[in-house]
Amino acid sequence: MFNFHNKIHFVVRVAKQDIKHGRVNNFMKILDKAEQQQGKLKNQVILEFQGYDHDPREVYEIPEIRKWVQKVYRQKPHIFYYLCDFSETMLIAYLCLVEVKVVAASGGRTKCEVELNTDLITEIILYATNYAIQSGDSYTKVITLANRIKNALLGHLPQII
Repeated sequence: MFNFHNKIHFVVRVAKQDIKHGRVNNFMKILDKAEQQQGKLKNQVILEFQGYDHDPREVYEIPEIRKWVQKVYRQKPHIFYYLCDFSETMLIAYLCLVEVKVVAASGGRTKCEVELNTDLITEIILYATNYAIQSGDSYTKVITLANRIKNALLGHLPQII
């Protein structure tokens, strides 16, 4: 855990071997514990993919990371309830779920074409907000969650396209 933007965040370090072999069970155990704590980790989970520091590609361009995130989303489609929006974890997870095409790379900067999948964004928001309602979050918190996800995803997309 660490302090980021005056909030405590929970960093989940995902081992490269877990990613390469598509193993999500360690992460699922963390989410299962989070679910038992009734929202204490809401907007606090930051994913850190270990072993890719020297890979010049963006995280969302690495096929095995994309597959790992897609598998997590299939098993826990309300994952965005927990993901932190300040660290771009939420945006990176979304980019792993959609088609991303690199169109240019120079000077350490990558320019991508990203599929703006409004159906998927709606689905992500619905799963997260339904989970929030089931968890007992207030109407105000549910609306705040929906706006936080929308802003995290749509607010950053023009910067990477």
